[in-house]
Amino acid sequence: RPVVVGIVGMSTKLPSEMKGPFKKAIEAQMKTLQQELGKRLIILSGGARGVDQFAVEIAKQLKIQYLEFKPANQQWDNGYKARNNLIALHAHRMMNFVLKHGTYLKCPAPVNGVFKQKKDWTPVVYDDECVHCVNNKDYKHGSKVDHQKSGGCYTAWAAKEAGCTDIRTITCDTTNTQVEEIA
Repeated sequence: RPVVVGIVGMSTKLPSEMKGPFKKAIEAQMKTLQQELGKRLIILSGGARGVDQFAVEIAKQLKIQYLEFKPANQQWDNGYKARNNLIALHAHRMMNFVLKHGTYLKCPAPVNGVFKQKKDWTPVVYDDECVHCVNNKDYKHGSKVDHQKSGGCYTAWAAKEAGCTDIRTITCDTTNTQVEEIA
């Protein structure tokens, strides 16, 4: 029987210097799933930039089947929220990749199609509390939220409410990756 694994998390606000570490973390998790499940593995993505896009790229590289549930529009109520609820209902397992609070480098917009060198990137503080986790008393049994706001957290909590029992939040920063089970 197929096993559908939702891969969700940070999207458009992912700092430039973190794209590589996020891709490595997603790839490592997907390789582990592939070893465990073989051809039964199906990756489910929300079709957005960031984690969703990385999950599809890596699934293609690893020759893993995948599905994308794209939002009907670019608004929360009738677009992203509805799409996230579909992912939550269809996933047997959920992996949510989030950004740990901290200061990260962001590449400025290109000028005449040319990107600046990394030495010229801008440090940006990422410290927005994740409202989906702050408002959930089950988050780390009341511990302080240590990651940036992400729609992936909404999806993970929705999956838990829908009965998904294998939900992992993977918190990434420039030095390491921490995996926590929330269900």
